[in-house]
Amino acid sequence: MECEIIKNNNSNDDKLISIILYTDNHPHIKKCLRDEDYWTAMDERSGLNWKIFAVKPKQGEYRFPESKSGVMQMMIMIWNEPADNKQIIDFLGLTDTKNLPLMFFYKIKENEIEDEIYVKIEGRTEQEVYNDLEDIIDKVSKSTLKEGDIFENAKSTIKKEKIFRTIKKGKKILSDFNSLIPGLF
Repeated sequence: MECEIIKNNNSNDDKLISIILYTDNHPHIKKCLRDEDYWTAMDERSGLNWKIFAVKPKQGEYRFPESKSGVMQMMIMIWNEPADNKQIIDFLGLTDTKNLPLMFFYKIKENEIEDEIYVKIEGRTEQEVYNDLEDIIDKVSKSTLKEGDIFENAKSTIKKEKIFRTIKKGKKILSDFNSLIPGLF
């Protein structure tokens, strides 16, 4: 995987590269990314200074640990990562793939990854996923047109987006809680 990304980075200029990481457990993302019209639209939106790749590692799963006869143990499910994902996990610097789907942003300089940031992809339908990706791509694309380092501009935009999403989720939780106990907030 590293070879493909570096091979596609055919200049010595600083570049912004993204990887959308998802599994079979995310059918709405799979459908969105397989749709040629959606993919073409995202490619057009990202512009010339930014390449986007999509990678689908094998689906991991939670399992109970094997129990040994006569030994007490806790019955807590443990995440089991497929061995085939080791290369992807090592390359991306992840511990596992259980918190997917994610969109990673990398700063490539002199064929090396210099910095990174990621954002969670949200949506329960193919259209919601596309709208979320479109929103992320549009915001990051605009930031890459600003003066300065392309990646740093994109990183700043992603940080703001993550803060906005956290606040939005917090407001929804408060609203839901308030509907249970009216007049509390």
